[in-house]
Formats: sequence, C-alpha cells, structure tokens
Amino acid sequence: MITLKKIIDLFEQEQNKVASDKMSAYLKHQFKFYGIRSPTRKLITKPIITATKTYSKSEIKTLVTALWATAYRELHHLALDISVNYFKKNTAEKDLEFFIWMATKNQWWDSIDVIAPKLMGNYFLLFPEKREAFIEKCLTSNDFWLVRCAILFPLKYKESTDLDLLFETILKVPNTKEFFIHKAIGWVLRENTRLYPEAVIDFVRDHENKLSNLSKKEALRLIK
Repeated sequence: MITLKKIIDLFEQEQNKVASDKMSAYLKHQFKFYGIRSPTRKLITKPIITATKTYSKSEIKTLVTALWATAYRELHHLALDISVNYFKKNTAEKDLEFFIWMATKNQWWDSIDVIAPKLMGNYFLLFPEKREAFIEKCLTSNDFWLVRCAILFPLKYKESTDLDLLFETILKVPNTKEFFIHKAIGWVLRENTRLYPEAVIDFVRDHENKLSNLSKKEALRLIK
C-alpha cells in the first residue's frame, strides 16, 4: 500500500511557488497548493490510482481520509479521484456516511461538485430509497454546501431523473442569498432542459417568485 509520505514526496518534487499562489487565489485562499499543472498532476496520480484498484475498501477509506486531512488541494483532488474510481463499482449502503463526511470537510465548490454528482449521485441510483431522508437532512443542516449536495446529486441522471423529487427539493430549499445555492439550482434545472425542456420551463414559470433571478437565468440558458 502506497504511503501518504510517498505521495507527498512525489507532489513536493513538482511544486511551483508562482503557480501555487495563483491557484490558491482562484479558490479565495481557502487551501494551500503545490502549484502543479493538470497535465503533470495526472502523470503523478495515474499510477497511484491504478495501484489503489487492488485495495480493500478499508484501505481506500484510510488513504482517502489521510489525504483529506492534509492542507493541500491537489491531495484533496487525488482523494476524490481515488474515491470516484473505486466507489463507482464498490458502493455499499453504509458508504453514504463516508461521502457526507467528505462533503463536510474541506468544503468548496470544486470538491462538492465531484462528491455530489459522482459519489452521492451513484449511491442514490443504487439506493433510491435513501434519497428523501438524505435530502431532508441536508436541507435542515444549516450547511449550504450540504444543501448544494441535495440539489446536485442527480445532476447527471438524465433519463433516471425523478423530476418530481428534484422540483420538490428545490422548493424546499431555505430562503438564502447564497450564490452557490442559486447557481446550483440553475445548473441542475438547465441540465434537465436537455431532455425535459417543457417541464423545466413550466416549473420556472410557475415558481418565478420563489426562484432567484440567477437560478432562472441559468435554468433557461439553453432554451432557444
């Protein structure tokens, strides 16, 4: 099993101070960065991800937890890559709590937008009976990143989207001025205009007083 120290050594060898400052500024200085560009990062991480394909779930969670505990965003993204690769074929009912734990740590849009549609989204396709309790938990959590998870987990469902549940979720979102919530609502609605344009148009029209201008604009962006 590859050690955290070995991974850190690999990343430190490629760090770039000038790039790291720019990357940190892009995410509002929420995290430290090694400053590794995407092509180089992929070269570093590919053999690591390949190696983890033989890991047990316990080993995966141990490594992901260790990476998640570091201060560097590139290591957080490695943890996400490992998780997405592993859990797309190895998700069990109890894994939701691990995904929720990830979503409540190191919170920012770039991690939430992987955890919600890819980890949680895959989970709820396998265990749809767990959706409503999860949504309720998120919407009453006072954590707007979890609210974003409740909105975005069905983002890539396409024909599997439960539109009634999605619309119900959006209408239950607590009143907020939070940009990341209004943006998420518009995003998930826009994705569904690809298959269900009339349903989304009707929803936006019927609830125009509930939806923010940003949500409405984003929702209907693809409508000609």
